[in-house]
Amino acid sequence: MPDIQKLILIVDDDDYNLDFYQELLQDAGYKVDTAPNGSEGMKKLDEIAHYDLILLDIVMPVKDGMETLKALQGNPVRAKHGPIFMLSALGQDSVLDNAKALGCNGYIVKTDITPEDLLAKVKEILQ
Repeated sequence: MPDIQKLILIVDDDDYNLDFYQELLQDAGYKVDTAPNGSEGMKKLDEIAHYDLILLDIVMPVKDGMETLKALQGNPVRAKHGPIFMLSALGQDSVLDNAKALGCNGYIVKTDITPEDLLAKVKEILQ
């Protein structure tokens, strides 16, 4: 259980993934907000004073992860939040390089990670 309850925002259009990640992280002691697309995620980022971590899917309708990163680039809202890690089923280096160029701190390939690995990664990021 984390000493201080960290707040995480998960932005993903897949309801199953949102529910799964939210439950997994909440069971580990984290507070979790969710958004189904980048537009809704941006609203949450505007409303909340500080997220300790943002997990952002790349492929989504309305506003995808890359568009969301572009919108956050140079935006004062970005400065008040913790690191952004892309959540993606894509492991393509060019996509991930573009995400890093737009301010992403790292990525997690959904298909390559177990629930235990995800928890360990989140703990590592938040330390």
